[in-house]
Amino acid sequence: PEFFEMSRVRASSIVAALLDSFQQTVPQDLVRRRNKLERVLRDFADQDVRIAIGFDECHHLNDATLTALKNFWELGTGGYTRYLGVILFGQPQFEARLRDHKFREIVERVEVVQMPSVEKSAWDYVQHRVKAVGGDASQMFDPAAVKALAAQARTPLALGNLANLALLKTYQLSEKKVLTAFVK
Repeated sequence: PEFFEMSRVRASSIVAALLDSFQQTVPQDLVRRRNKLERVLRDFADQDVRIAIGFDECHHLNDATLTALKNFWELGTGGYTRYLGVILFGQPQFEARLRDHKFREIVERVEVVQMPSVEKSAWDYVQHRVKAVGGDASQMFDPAAVKALAAQARTPLALGNLANLALLKTYQLSEKKVLTAFVK
């Protein structure tokens, strides 16, 4: 589910979005809505179809919605079979937020996977970005400069932003290639 203000997303909207994605009518009554979702998910599970729901920008979810996601995950047979996987993506501060005692029940059920360092794949990432717009990274960046940029970036977004700034600096200096000397 995507919304411009993730802090306003509620559990009832998530259920409606799930039912809608399965081309199901969405009951107005919240309890009926939840029960219908469970039936639909059980039918998929009976057919060995695995369903997962992913959330981006989880650091913006409100506390009630974040807590409700535990209940989505718990939909199942009552044993080890879960009807719905829940995948949460957020900025680094999201992990710190989950450490708050009020989210204890969630933390006990999640596996936190941190994004690996961008340093190992920095050149490939920059090369991909430049190629996507018709360029050749080897003509625009010295590999050592990309390595220096990656050392300052924790995420691909940060690396992309730093690469853009380096290109601007290179242009301002009337140079043809981003060099390590241009990276602060």
